[in-house]
Amino acid sequence: MATFKQYALLLVLFALTPPAFTDEPIILVRPVEVFQHEVEVKVPTSDYCAISITGPRMFSRMSPCVADQKDHAAKLSTYNWYKIVGDIPSALTSVRIKDPTQTNQTIRLGNPSYFLIPTIILGDSQADEGSSSANVMLAFEYPGLPVREKSVEKRKSYSYYCLPVNQRHHDEIYKVARPFCEYVVLRTNGLSMNGEISSVDQFGLHRVKRLSSPYAIRPAGPLKP
Repeated sequence: MATFKQYALLLVLFALTPPAFTDEPIILVRPVEVFQHEVEVKVPTSDYCAISITGPRMFSRMSPCVADQKDHAAKLSTYNWYKIVGDIPSALTSVRIKDPTQTNQTIRLGNPSYFLIPTIILGDSQADEGSSSANVMLAFEYPGLPVREKSVEKRKSYSYYCLPVNQRHHDEIYKVARPFCEYVVLRTNGLSMNGEISSVDQFGLHRVKRLSSPYAIRPAGPLKP
């Protein structure tokens, strides 16, 4: 029979064990009414610069990031993904990160493809509030190495790397709340989907039709080729 000390040790280990983070599907969508706008974003190495966006083009929920591993109250965040169109400011074409596939190496990310903002998903019963501390992010093209997942037979590749950014929209500034929350996007086989999603974000109400799930997203961490 386990002793009191053994029970106490188990409780401590349970409390210190981080929550399990899983891949979340990214859903390709078609908006009923297309929204177009210009926003200003800022990465740590630059001042604010303007980008043009249209959408929403994708939607996802995200597991709590690696920086939240000790927070057992952390929950999923919900995002609308807007496609970046037009010219890309030079400040956003030379962003570098520490390469998750190698030690002490840095890589230069590709151009940003999507602008991600937290959203509230409207449901039949109650709204999905998501995370109140979710960051605004940019999804950059990721030139990293392909990786082999133990749970699948075929190789999957990392397609995008999501970094938090500051955003300025008119007179309002959305600052980075969790600077170490980064995500990677994996290409998947993709499943056809149907139905609609209604959401509210800083730009207003959106209604989109679900098309497929070509990607999955997970918190960034050590990636092995």
